[in-house]
Amino acid sequence: MLSPLNLLDLASCAAQTAAGYIRSASPPSDPADWTTKGAADFVTQVDRTAERLISDLLLAETPESSIVGEELSPGLAAEGLVWIVDPLDGTTNFLHGIPHFAISIALEHFGKVVAGLVYQPINDEMYWAEKGRGAWLN
Repeated sequence: MLSPLNLLDLASCAAQTAAGYIRSASPPSDPADWTTKGAADFVTQVDRTAERLISDLLLAETPESSIVGEELSPGLAAEGLVWIVDPLDGTTNFLHGIPHFAISIALEHFGKVVAGLVYQPINDEMYWAEKGRGAWLN
C-alpha cells in the first residue's frame, strides 16, 4: 500500500483532473436536465462524469481500494482502503454560475478517516489534512 502522503498526492491528482473537466463543462441551462435527489439537491451529468474521472484514476493506482461516491455508488461500503468522493460539492452554485463549489475526497482505512482534501477549482485552492499531522492550504 502507498504511504498516506502518496495517497493524498493521488487524491490531489484525481481532484485536479476532475477540476479540469468541471472548469471546461457548461452547466446544463435547462432545469429538465437537472436530476434531483431531494429538495434543492441537484445532480447533473457533470457530477457523474467528474466522479467517474476521479474513481477511474484512484482505482487504477489503488486497485485494492473501493469507492463510496455521492453520485455513482452512495450505498456501497467496504473494508480496507475506501475513498469517499463528492465530485461536485455545491452543484446548485455550479448550476447558477456561482463560483463557490469544490471537489471533496476523503480516505478511510479500516473504518477510520485518515486523510482528506477539498479542492476549489475556481480559486485553485486545495485544503488537505492527514490524521495526526495537521491541515494545510496549498
